[in-house]
Amino acid sequence: SIPLRSPILSRSALKQLHEKDFVEIPDAISPALVDGLIEDISRLRNDPRTSSASPDPSRGSVTWTSIWPRLPPGAGGESSAREELYDAVGDIKLSIEGTSGIELDSALTDLKYAFYPTGGHYQRHVDGLNVGRKQREFSFVLYLNKGWEESHRGHLRVYGSREVGSSYMDVSPRAGTLVVFKSATVSHEVLATTQRRMCVVGWFNRHVEEDKEADHTSGKSELALAIMEFYKQKGESIKLN
Repeated sequence: SIPLRSPILSRSALKQLHEKDFVEIPDAISPALVDGLIEDISRLRNDPRTSSASPDPSRGSVTWTSIWPRLPPGAGGESSAREELYDAVGDIKLSIEGTSGIELDSALTDLKYAFYPTGGHYQRHVDGLNVGRKQREFSFVLYLNKGWEESHRGHLRVYGSREVGSSYMDVSPRAGTLVVFKSATVSHEVLATTQRRMCVVGWFNRHVEEDKEADHTSGKSELALAIMEFYKQKGESIKLN
C-alpha cells in the first residue's frame, strides 16, 4: 500500500477554502503515490480499451481520461495507486462536507486525468454549471509533474474576480500540490506549458431539483446560449452561473 499523508485538508486549509474560496496545499500526497499515478496515466493512455476526450481546440489543448465511476477490475493501469487516489478524494470530500454544510453526492463526482502536451493550455473560465440535477460545488486539481521548473510554465492562473483586468496569482504545477476551490466563483486558466503536464482534475457535485419554470437564458452570451442549446439537443438541461 502506498502511504498517504493525512489529513489532506487541515483545519486551517478548510478555513481558507471557505473564507477565500481557494486553497493551495503543497505536498498533499506522497512522492510514492505521485509515481504510481504517473504510471497509471501512462498505462491507461496506451490502453486501447480506455476512452479519452479533448475540448474544442479553441478552448485549449488537453486530453482527459475519465476514472470515475471507479474503473472495474481488469481495466488496466496501476490500479493500486488509483485506489489510493479514490481514498484521497473521498477524504477530501468528507472534510469539505463536514465544514461547509453542503451534502456532496459521491455518485455525481467527476474525476479525470488531464494530460497537456508541450504547448498545452486551457482558456480562462469558471467551472460552475448545472447539468440536469447535478450542480458543481467544489473543483480540485492534483499535480503530478516531477522535476517541474519555472521555465516549464503551465501555471494555474487564479483570478481575484471575473472582471477583465482583475488581480491574479499563479500556482506552480509542482508534483504533489493540491488546489481546491469553489466552482461557481473562481475564474482560472491554464497557461501554456513548455513541457508535458499531468494532473488529476475533479469536481464535487450536489444533487439539485431541476427548476423547469425558471428562465436561465436571460443575460447570457451567445457562447453560453450555444452551450445550453447543445445540452438541450441531448435531452439535458444546463444552467451556467
